[in-house]
This record gives sequence, C-alpha cells and structure tokens, in this order.
Amino acid sequence: MLELKQAYTRLIKSKRLKHQRHKINTIQRLNPREFWKLFNSTSSNKLTPNINIEEFYEYFSKLQDEIPKSTNVEAEEFVNNHNFDSDGVYEELDVPITVSELMSVVKELKQNKAPGNDNLLNEYFVSYIDILSSHLVDLYLTLYLILALSGFMDRRHYYPVIQKRGSWKCTVITLLSCMSKLFTAILNKRINKVIEDNNVLSDAQFGFNNRRMV
Repeated sequence: MLELKQAYTRLIKSKRLKHQRHKINTIQRLNPREFWKLFNSTSSNKLTPNINIEEFYEYFSKLQDEIPKSTNVEAEEFVNNHNFDSDGVYEELDVPITVSELMSVVKELKQNKAPGNDNLLNEYFVSYIDILSSHLVDLYLTLYLILALSGFMDRRHYYPVIQKRGSWKCTVITLLSCMSKLFTAILNKRINKVIEDNNVLSDAQFGFNNRRMV
C-alpha cells in the first residue's frame, strides 16, 4: 500500500511538472508578457546565498568553455533551411499594383477616423471603391514617385489634444493622408506575404510579426 501511494505521488508530481513545462513553452512562444509574469512569480522567493567567492569565480570562469556545446534548436533549423546565397531580391515586390490588391486592403480599412491634409476619409474609399479602384491604381503607378519626391504623401498635420479639462497638458496626434496610408498598406501586405511565403523570419521573431505578441 505504501509503495502504491509513493508511485501515485511520483506520478502526480511528474504530470504537474510536464503540464507546467508545456504551459511555459506555450506562453513563451505566443505571449512573452505572461511568460515573464509567470517567471517572476515562480522566482519571487529570495534565496540566501551560501557560496563563497572562490566557488562563484570558478563556476562562471568555466561557463565560456560550454558555450560552443550549447545549441538553439530553432536557430539551427532556421539557418539550415534558409538560403543565404540568394541576393535578397524578390520579383513579387517589383510588380505593378493590381486592383485586387487594392480591393483587399480597402476591405480592412478602419472607419470613423480623422482625415489628413487632403480631407479624404476612409469612408470615401470604402463606399466608392468600385468607381475609384482603377483611378487609384493608375495614380499609384504613375504619380506616386512625383508625389513622394514632392513630400505630398508624407505631409502631416499635428493637433494638440487636451488630456484633462482645465489643464494645459496636451497629447499631440499626427494625421496623415488616408490615400497615402492606403498605398503603404498595400506595400505592407505585399511585403508580409513575401516574408511568409519565403520563410524569411525566424520563428523566434516577435517584433513586427502578426503571428506573435509583444
């Protein structure tokens, strides 16, 4: 009976540790903020050091000897599967903008947003895209270079917004042209597709990655 109880205790402990490792690995990949909350909560108990300076020095002196032996599985897989001999030029990026690309981006436009210096609302593009699509594509293909060089697409208006009534503290917001933001959204979507199709980003990449959370 005692042996069965001990076996049961060991089984519960191993299952609990396995579950905790799985939880840590999952949130470490998908939600770093929650991972560090969990990490800090488990390491909040302060331990009294019981090591002398000689042992401390000897331990950290030997750490460097073990560095070549340590490997990162995800990094190794990325290096082995990535073609570093390519020139980094993707023909998909150097093609004319199509009406289908424009339509897919317009469907994702947020409404009830303030316009930029051209006073064009996103609602205009959403409501009349069937009429405007071919004209916008022609505009982006033929006139964008001129507009970009002239600085028109980058013009912005700065507006102070009072944080609290009766206070002089303000938050400054910037309003850009909705038409220029539509163009950059097309480019951003095209770049993201190329990155995903060619496996450019490592699985450890969190910043500027829609599949990850920072």
